[in-house]
Amino acid sequence: MLVILCTLVPVLTTSFGLFVVARTVMGALHGLFVAVGFVLAMSIVPPERMGRAISVVVSGLFVSTALGVPLGTLVGQALGWRGSFTAGAVLSVVVLIGTFANSSAVITGLIIAVIIIPVAWAAGFLKPPVIADATELAAATV
Repeated sequence: MLVILCTLVPVLTTSFGLFVVARTVMGALHGLFVAVGFVLAMSIVPPERMGRAISVVVSGLFVSTALGVPLGTLVGQALGWRGSFTAGAVLSVVVLIGTFANSSAVITGLIIAVIIIPVAWAAGFLKPPVIADATELAAATV
């Protein structure tokens, strides 16, 4: 639940300091998540399979990073940075609900979440960001 809160705070605040605090807490939670993942993976397998369990956790982290960065960039370009944070919070809520319900709910929820965002955008519920041309961007940075 802290992950959801730390994902929504930057969307809802206008304070840069609060933004930085929320992102710092999120980074600390990620470190805790990795440590807990290692412990859980090692605790559910026999001792001779612990190395493989840790490798599965590490592989999941690397795959999620390799897929998450381009997908997050795509969502950010389509919905703006606030939209990408909101999408992350929505996915976190779906995963939290699925965790309490059962694992098939997680898969179903993720599929729905991946479909809902593009459909809502296409239906006009979400507005695409206005992209300035290069001359406007150059003038704004000077």
